[in-house]
Amino acid sequence: MKVEWNKKYTTIAVYTVIVATIVTMIVLFFLNIQFFGNAIGAFFKILMPFIVGFCIAYLLVRPCRFAEKHWFAFVERKRPHPRMRRSLAILTIILIAFAIFALLIYFIIPQVVASLTMLFNNIPMYLDQLQESIVGLLRSWNLYTPEVGEQIANLRNTVLNLTSFFDKLVDGLPGMITSVGTGLFNFFVGLIVSIYVVFAREKFKRQAKKLTYALFTPGFADRFLGVLRYSNNVFLGFINGTLIDAAFVGITTFIFMTVCQFPYALLIAVIIGCTNIIPFFGPFLGAIPSAVILLIVDPWYALAFVVFILILQQIDGNIVMPKIVGLNIGMSAFWVLFALILFGGLFGFWGMLLGVPVFTIIYSLVKTCINRSLEKKGVSPKKYRYPKDVIEKSAGRKRKKAPDEQ
Repeated sequence: MKVEWNKKYTTIAVYTVIVATIVTMIVLFFLNIQFFGNAIGAFFKILMPFIVGFCIAYLLVRPCRFAEKHWFAFVERKRPHPRMRRSLAILTIILIAFAIFALLIYFIIPQVVASLTMLFNNIPMYLDQLQESIVGLLRSWNLYTPEVGEQIANLRNTVLNLTSFFDKLVDGLPGMITSVGTGLFNFFVGLIVSIYVVFAREKFKRQAKKLTYALFTPGFADRFLGVLRYSNNVFLGFINGTLIDAAFVGITTFIFMTVCQFPYALLIAVIIGCTNIIPFFGPFLGAIPSAVILLIVDPWYALAFVVFILILQQIDGNIVMPKIVGLNIGMSAFWVLFALILFGGLFGFWGMLLGVPVFTIIYSLVKTCINRSLEKKGVSPKKYRYPKDVIEKSAGRKRKKAPDEQ
């Protein structure tokens, strides 16, 4: 018996099965979200060395390209040796990176550790001095009472008890050692992966472009690759500019504190420089604990430090940062704050660190789509005012002339 297929109802049946399958998969995903979350986490844990390797390669591409072009051009004076030229460039950049990292560890880390040890050893003495200063000030203003003295003493004991977290740190030392060992393994395997990726970057780029044009139409593939190029420029500009700006802020802070002979200059400079990597919230996250440290030592140190940080952040935010980072696409501070809160809440520290460039790309794409839509409707995107003829057509009636137009 021959079955006669009705094209209309067959299409409806196929779409029904597809929709039912998708809905069933979504329901099963949310019913077993913990299982899928653990599976995805295990998958990314296995691939972590490769993820680290691609990140390292992404950061090494530009320096290696520069070294290959300018430092080792002499290799090919007589005859071409592209593999040797690239190998020397990669090896040189990696050795320079390790040398810088080793110098930082050798000169900065021991002094930071020594400053932290001295700080926590001297906290009881600093708290006693601060308590005596506050009590003396209140007595000079006739505001001191036994109840106030008791509250000040309780506050001192509370702050002193906070320093006991070193005991918890020692208890969690085995877990930290395991995590550090896993991180080192991922790093060194990722470094090997990055060398392969940087060495054969043209081949990977050619394969990715070939796959893109095979999966999509030429027009969509061109737009997609254009978005990737723009995203690459934004990310590299943001990362490089942010690191340079953080180094500028940290070094300036260290010079100021050294000239003024403030204690713990290197420790506080490292805190300020590292937290300045995070946009918007970073300066506050670094300034508050630093000011508290100086407040415990001497309130006048803390006051001078706060005034200096306010001046430095004004100079950095209005002059230095825009020129270095160069993300001047018209995104207001509101959207920067929105991106930090959204991505920080979703992805934690890394969301706060990379949320701004990611949202910058999204913002730019949405802006481009809106401008293209306005141009199709005959509206100039440069003028945030609709032309009179468009308003008349959309409203279906003529607009009355304003008094200044008559």
